[in-house]
Amino acid sequence: MVSFEDRYKEITKENINLYINKSEKVDLDSEIFMDVNLKNYPLRDFKNIYSEMSNIVKDYEKLNHRNSKKDELHLNKHALHLIRLLKMGTELLEGKGINTYREKDRSLLLDIRNGKYSYEEIFEMVDEYEKDFKYASDNTDLPNIPNYKKVEELVIEINKGVINNDK
Repeated sequence: MVSFEDRYKEITKENINLYINKSEKVDLDSEIFMDVNLKNYPLRDFKNIYSEMSNIVKDYEKLNHRNSKKDELHLNKHALHLIRLLKMGTELLEGKGINTYREKDRSLLLDIRNGKYSYEEIFEMVDEYEKDFKYASDNTDLPNIPNYKKVEELVIEINKGVINNDK
């Protein structure tokens, strides 16, 4: 990829200097500024520079105007799943099986998703649930190695059922 400096070798930082600074506009935190000092520069050539600068501004605006509310909602959703999976994993290790209907956890999980908790509070919860998971892992009755013979028998049984159209 050819850089701006490579494409316009005759242009130096003294001619065109770009920098990011705090914006005076209410709706922007920062924006790209430039200092320009060009003398006897062909307008036709400057048109190309202007086009590239316009693309830089468009790209910067895309980054600067990302929907942070949407990003926050995605992070909350990820936090919900992390806590749910830690709790389900702990229950599995404790021999309680797989419970996908999280009635007891429903309000907590929805509150996490809806942003009721700060990230600091969520990280504290994750730390606690990780401790519970680690304890359950260290003290589980589950074997370290699965019973491959039983798994194989189950797979054979399932496949027979599919072939014979068992319901």
